[in-house]
Amino acid sequence: MKYFTSLLGSLLLLSISVMKAHASVCLETISHVLKQEQTADNGIVPFPGFEINIERCYHYCDGVRVDLLFRNTTNATNSITLFGTNWSIPAQKSTFADAEGNLYKAQIRKESEEHWTSIETDLHVPAGLALRTSVMIEGVSDEQTELALFDLRGAECGPHYNTYQAIARNIPIEPYPQDGTDGIGCSMPSIKLNLKSCLRDGNIVRLKFTATNTAQKAIPTNFAAGRQGVYDAAGNVYSNVGIVVNNGPFESTPNFLPDIPVQIVIEVRDVPQSLQQLELVGFTLPYYEDLKWGMLFRKVDIITPAPKTNTNKSTPARARINTRR
Repeated sequence: MKYFTSLLGSLLLLSISVMKAHASVCLETISHVLKQEQTADNGIVPFPGFEINIERCYHYCDGVRVDLLFRNTTNATNSITLFGTNWSIPAQKSTFADAEGNLYKAQIRKESEEHWTSIETDLHVPAGLALRTSVMIEGVSDEQTELALFDLRGAECGPHYNTYQAIARNIPIEPYPQDGTDGIGCSMPSIKLNLKSCLRDGNIVRLKFTATNTAQKAIPTNFAAGRQGVYDAAGNVYSNVGIVVNNGPFESTPNFLPDIPVQIVIEVRDVPQSLQQLELVGFTLPYYEDLKWGMLFRKVDIITPAPKTNTNKSTPARARINTRR
């Protein structure tokens, strides 16, 4: 429940996020020398033979994702190793910080891989081509609108004698694509939500919506590990809550497949008849390792269906006909 409340608090700020225009930011390369004992020429130098651009920096799950483009400017295949924040050599660890000096853990993934790593990953880019790579910076609040320091470290493949560095400062962070201004927020950019209904049935309220994956790849999920929270405007918490996915058990929906809506019903029980609106409904899911993402609905009106009426006109009882003579 702890991770849900922290992410939910972050999601609450979606509705006050300020949209910032994004642009391609060229990473400044730094070439100050860091002398070490192993070899006299071992130091921090720019990534050789690469032009590196930040294509996008945006809130993603419960952190910030930075999409990079590594373009090989040489006439041969160019290979390097990128280091995450859990790399074992301190001088070669990448560093990511906000304006207050808070440091963040981060994981790296190149375009061709499914999983993120906080340790190291190799890039092999053919001559004249480019490879997209992403850095996931964990735990950055969506209050943050700027990444103060993006210090990416790496080395040549094989024995890592040299340390390479590319650095950018004061990068604008885009808010979530669904920023909550219409009462709907989602911290997984490729998932689009569509609220269908919020209907009362006695003391039960069912909020129905669809979640559609607009990406080209399936997004694995684990609904059984999801956490939900429901609140009214007075601050009351409704804990008697159930989830139904595609009218079946959680296990039957292990992935968000591309372009196929997933039907989700959040069933809230023990709701007073006097309550006319749900102030906040939040639902979080695990993504990868410690990463989470969430869906949020604010100020959802509860609709009470009109009682069904019998439209058939009553017919008088037919008189019995005495057939006896």
